[in-house]
Amino acid sequence: MDWIVGQSTHSPPWVAAAYCAAGMFSNFLPEAKEVDRSIRAVFVVAERPGDRSKDYLDAQLPDAQVASLGAHFIFWEYPEKFYAILEGYLEQLD
Repeated sequence: MDWIVGQSTHSPPWVAAAYCAAGMFSNFLPEAKEVDRSIRAVFVVAERPGDRSKDYLDAQLPDAQVASLGAHFIFWEYPEKFYAILEGYLEQLD
């Protein structure tokens, strides 16, 4: 955890603010739909009671694969499952 927190402090404040603002105020749904029509995408989302991200992605990007695991740092908490999903996705692109 110390390493992760340390890495997050390497960004200059203006970069961190721009990154946060882009995530909060941008809508890339049109671009995501274009990608969904072109190639199969995969999303790994947090698994929380009442979380609607899977339902939203299923409705907006019907060709995308959606997997639910853990909460934050899914790749860290569930490396075997996460990398199996990633490997399966990469194999289907060939």
